[in-house]
Amino acid sequence: MLSRRSHPGEAGLRLIHQASSEATATAAAAAPRVGAEGGGAQGSGGGGEVGCASDVMAAADTSQLSRGSVAAETRVMREAKTSGSTSHAGSSALKPTVALTTFASSTADVARSAPVVIVQDTLEMLREFERAGFDSKQAESIVRIVLATVKSSTLPLCSRADLDKHVLLQQADLRQFQHDLTSKQREGALASKHMTDMVNSDFEKMRVELRYTHDKVTNSQRLDMSLERGRIRDDLLAQNAMMGQIEKRLDREMQTMQATHSNEMQIMKMTIEAAKNTSSNEIQNMRTTIEVAKSDTLKYGIGAVLSAVGLGLGVARFLG
Repeated sequence: MLSRRSHPGEAGLRLIHQASSEATATAAAAAPRVGAEGGGAQGSGGGGEVGCASDVMAAADTSQLSRGSVAAETRVMREAKTSGSTSHAGSSALKPTVALTTFASSTADVARSAPVVIVQDTLEMLREFERAGFDSKQAESIVRIVLATVKSSTLPLCSRADLDKHVLLQQADLRQFQHDLTSKQREGALASKHMTDMVNSDFEKMRVELRYTHDKVTNSQRLDMSLERGRIRDDLLAQNAMMGQIEKRLDREMQTMQATHSNEMQIMKMTIEAAKNTSSNEIQNMRTTIEVAKSDTLKYGIGAVLSAVGLGLGVARFLG
């Protein structure tokens, strides 16, 4: 079972997070300057060599960091002496010191071995943890863990020898790739030239064959056209002779038909005259017959009317 004091609570966790963030931010602020120095040295040296100007700048930065570290250590020790009487009784296990974390970033380690110093006030960090609710042992353990974490997080990624080896391997691979690419390009050019020559040869053969076929077809068509022209000429002559015979026959038939037609016309005229005479006689006979029938009809009608009148008078007399 843990006591009430052993539970840090939200304030303690927030303080741990703040301390870790401050340590990480301090390391990140120091790393770019060293990385820029290493990058400038690598660019000016060409292949990992460091120039004189970058060495002078690195020495100046190292001296400034050393002076800053000494000043910070003096200030922290002065504050620790003045506040030593008011510190917690359990804080005697961790002496008021200043943690100087020395590290080199990956870029700085590649360019040069100049360390970067980060000042950590462990006494102030211990007091903050104790004010947050931790006891002295817990606060001391947390401070040690934070310092170990900061130190491990600022270790270099690789050494100069490993990076040089990696660069040499990459350069060898690049040269091999360039050699393979050149060989492939040369082989491709030769293959393309060979293929082009083959295509040109095949094209020339096809052109010769096409010319021969064209001449052959042209001569065959000319011969066929000559034969067809002669056959058409013979057909036209035969048709002209046949047309002359047909015209002569038609002329004879037309003359015969005209003579026959004239005779038939004379016969038809005589027949029409006889028919006219016969029809006029028949018309006269029909007129006579109509007149006789008309007189008979009037006679019979008048007799019928008179008979009806007499019958009517007789009936009227009989009834009267």
